[in-house]
Amino acid sequence: MNDKARDLLDYENRERVENLSQKVSLLKNYAVDIENETRHHNRLLDDVDDDVGSNYVFLKNTSNRLNRLMRTNKNSRLTCYLAIGICFILFLIYFLLSSRMQ
Repeated sequence: MNDKARDLLDYENRERVENLSQKVSLLKNYAVDIENETRHHNRLLDDVDDDVGSNYVFLKNTSNRLNRLMRTNKNSRLTCYLAIGICFILFLIYFLLSSRMQ
């Protein structure tokens, strides 16, 4: 092989190495971005989990209070209407808030 052919092959190899280096660098940047997004989303999921847990406890306590009220109150018809009214108001608030979010 003569010097010209060897120089040409060497030049092509350097070009390919440079091209490969750029692609590896781009892939590294993608991997870092994916890692950052994953950490951010994990924090968001932890926050949602905490919120759901606290809402579960709140609803459980409310349910227990309503059950106690139903057992102790002599006028159960009024208590039933009160519970239905509270549920209606909660659903109304939910639908109003959800329509505003969209």
